[in-house]
Amino acid sequence: MLYRALIAQSARWPKQISELSKEECISTLRQIGYGIPDVDRATHNDDYRVTLITPSLLELGDDDAHIFRIPIPEELSRVGEDYDILVEVTLSYAANPRRTRRYIKSYLSTWLNWQCSRIGEKAEVFARRIFETGSVIEDDGDFNWVIGEATNRGMADKYSRKNGTLQKDWCIIKSNQLSDAFCIAVIGHKGWGGLFKAKYTLAVSFEAINQDIPIYEPIRTEIELAIENNEIEVEMSGNIGNNKR
Repeated sequence: MLYRALIAQSARWPKQISELSKEECISTLRQIGYGIPDVDRATHNDDYRVTLITPSLLELGDDDAHIFRIPIPEELSRVGEDYDILVEVTLSYAANPRRTRRYIKSYLSTWLNWQCSRIGEKAEVFARRIFETGSVIEDDGDFNWVIGEATNRGMADKYSRKNGTLQKDWCIIKSNQLSDAFCIAVIGHKGWGGLFKAKYTLAVSFEAINQDIPIYEPIRTEIELAIENNEIEVEMSGNIGNNKR
């Protein structure tokens, strides 16, 4: 699952999404999918790019969720800064299949999708929203994702990132749109068999595409400092609807 996620995470289109129209995005997605993988991006960070991964293979059942909080350094998120930041998220998972079903939601024992926090949304508010309401199609965050969670979202119209066991999406945002924490929720949904959990791994990358501000060391320092001071919950988990964590 990890190797699969990193290969997809390293894939890149020949042109940046800011240079493409919606029609060109759809055409590119149809022709080359997530893009052309790169061994250096899949295996290495650099000063201007950092890729964070889950520490181990994790499991989720239906109506369960895990939330991951990534602290964002102040020099990156402060008001007035407008660096172009490429955000990439890849979820790779597997679950027990069933041959007699056609569509992904009934073909797998448990199916997963991911959702990110809104601009300026605190981790506690995001967690409460996820555990109380679950994944809501109309709520795809404030970022202009290329694919989007629903078919009427994202730049690639009529495509949805959640219709598969490999789910990548990416967008370019201004650095001041990142709050002090960027959160990702991985959410489990019932398929044909609720007793069989899905196994997954998650990768999240931030990159200064113009290489005008270092990213790797500031984010690494923030994460290590938060863990040392017990100020970060690397994983929050709970049952959707019952608000348990």
